[in-house]
Order: sequence, then C-alpha cells, then structure tokens
Amino acid sequence: FIMEWISINKKLPDPNVTIITWNGLDMKICAYRKVFTWKGYKMKFVNIFSRGFWDDDVTHWMYFPSPPIKNE
Repeated sequence: FIMEWISINKKLPDPNVTIITWNGLDMKICAYRKVFTWKGYKMKFVNIFSRGFWDDDVTHWMYFPSPPIKNE
C-alpha cells in the first residue's frame, strides 16, 4: 500500500471512506460525501472532527492509513 496524494481532478475517493484532504495550506481528516448543493458543488468533504464541511479549496486527497493490527 503506497500513500500518495491524488488530485481531485483525476479521481474522487469512494463515499464514506476516511481520507486526508489538502487545500494547499492545511490538511484535514475527512469523509467524502456526494451531494448536490447550492453554487453548483457536487461534492463535500466532511471534517471528521468538527462535522463541518470543508471543500472550497480541496485540491488533493489520500487514503488514511489503517491502524496497526493488534496481535492477540
């Protein structure tokens, strides 16, 4: 599994998957939601921590790494 930034112009993440988003200045942990909203937006990145929307300037995203597997 290689972690790399993916341009939203090339590919959008699957809905409801935890991802990291980048807007050129800041990263946020989000989940992607397809919605139709005002001003023509057809996507939303929902900030996991604040439950707020954050998609105005998102340019790239990457999959959030999986946590380590606990050995039992």
